[in-house]
Amino acid sequence: METWSDTLIEHKGQTVRIDGVAFASIGRLKLLTILQERARAVGVEPLYQNHIGGVEALEDADLVVAADGAGSIIRRHYASEFGTTIRNLSNRFAWFGTTKPFDALTQSFVETEQGRFNAHHYRYAKDMSTFLVEVDEKNVLAQWNG
Repeated sequence: METWSDTLIEHKGQTVRIDGVAFASIGRLKLLTILQERARAVGVEPLYQNHIGGVEALEDADLVVAADGAGSIIRRHYASEFGTTIRNLSNRFAWFGTTKPFDALTQSFVETEQGRFNAHHYRYAKDMSTFLVEVDEKNVLAQWNG
């Protein structure tokens, strides 16, 4: 697990460091392994690849970990209790892994003739980082159709 207390914003050739924005990251597979081991250590056997059509199927469960994304039946069913609001936007994302060890959670904003891009990048292990590129749909479609 990696932690730091600052964020970098890169824009128009300048880098601004914002201190006091605590952030922690861990590799997804590492986190899943830790959670699975802990569950088993306390007598819980995780179940996988079980399609749940509605929350009624979960009535007898002692614990539910809802990791089913934006279309979550749990989130939808309990929207008012959770205070959930969902608004779909048109941005597109590409998610990469890299061995480049970024210094901090960084947001890099770049404008090119192909459009505006925002890269989010940060370390999640000593030797691995996440590098996520975001672009608005209009520019993606123009490139694919052009």
